Amino acid sequence: VAYNIGTGSETAIHELAEIIKNATASNSSIVHGDPRQGDIQGSCADISRAVSSLGYAPQVALDDGIERLLTSYGASPSTV
Repeated sequence: VAYNIGTGSETAIHELAEIIKNATASNSSIVHGDPRQGDIQGSCADISRAVSSLGYAPQVALDDGIERLLTSYGASPSTV
C-alpha cells in the first residue's frame, strides 16, 4: 500500500520559491515564465488514506520543514 504524505494543502510554486528564498536569506529574484504545454495548474497530495489507516496528521509546517531540511544539510545561502 502506498501513502501520500504531505500537508494536505496546496502550495503555489511561487509561495514555495518565497519560502526557500527567505530560508536561505537569498537576494535572488523570482522570475515567472509562461506556462508550458502539459504543465499542471494545481496539485495537492490526498493524505486521506494515511490519515485513516495510519492516524497520520501533519505536524510540521512547510516553511519550518524547509528550515529544518536546510539546517540538517548544513546549508548556507551560497550552497543552495
